[in-house]
Amino acid sequence: MNPATRDADTGDTALKAAVAFFESVQEAFRAAEKNAGGAESRDYTIGGYAIRVKFAGDALAPLLTPALEHLAAPAHPEKADLTVCVWDSGSTDTPMPKRPWGSEDCIARGDIRGFKNERIDLALSADVGAVSLLDARENLGVFWIRSAADVPTYERGAPLRSILHWWMRRHGRLLIHAGAVACRDQGALLVGKGGSGKSTSALVSMLKGWRYLSDDYCLLAAEGTPCVHSLYNSAKLTAAHL
Repeated sequence: MNPATRDADTGDTALKAAVAFFESVQEAFRAAEKNAGGAESRDYTIGGYAIRVKFAGDALAPLLTPALEHLAAPAHPEKADLTVCVWDSGSTDTPMPKRPWGSEDCIARGDIRGFKNERIDLALSADVGAVSLLDARENLGVFWIRSAADVPTYERGAPLRSILHWWMRRHGRLLIHAGAVACRDQGALLVGKGGSGKSTSALVSMLKGWRYLSDDYCLLAAEGTPCVHSLYNSAKLTAAHL
C-alpha cells in the first residue's frame, strides 16, 4: 500500500467514526426529548439564515436564549437552514454516549484528534465538559452539557458559538472576534486582543447615539460590499468599567 492510499484509508476510517458518534449523540437527544416530554423550539434569523434551536426540556432555554432574543423570528414555515439540538443530562436523565476518544486525543482549542473533517466538527469545553458537534452535510448541530448548573458565563453571553462559527464559515459568513458599531450609513469594526477596549468603545459609542451591533463577536459577510451582522445581544465589562 502506498502512503497516499494509507492516508486515504485512515481519513475514511476517522470520518466513519466521527459520523457514527454523531449519530449516537442524535439518538441520545431523541431519548432526552422523550424523557423530557418533548422539545421546545426557538427560531432565529442569524446572518440572513433561518436557524432553529430545539431544547429537550426547559432547563437550558432560559440560559442560552437571552443573548439571541433580538434575532428571534416567527416559526420558519420551511425547514430551517440549520437546526441545533440542545440538551443536558441533569434535567433529562439522559447521558452523553461514551466518548470514543481519550485525554491524549484532546488538542488545541478543544478540538479532538480525528473528529474534525469536511463533514463533522467537534469541540470539547474542557472546563465544564460541554460538547459541541456539527454535521455539515445534514445542517444539524448538537450542544450537550451535564447540567444547567454547569453552564458558564461565557456560554450564556455567546451561546452555541462554535456551532455557529463552523456552519456560517461554510455559508459565506465569518464569525470574528470584534466589536461593531454604525452611524448613519457607515460602520466600523473594533478589533484587538482581549482587554484592549473593544467592549468599552462599543458601549460608549452606543451611549453617544451610534448603533450597536456587538462588542465581542459578530458575523462578517466579506463578499461584495462588506456587511456586518449582529450575533449576540450581550456585552462584557468589568465592574470598574461598568
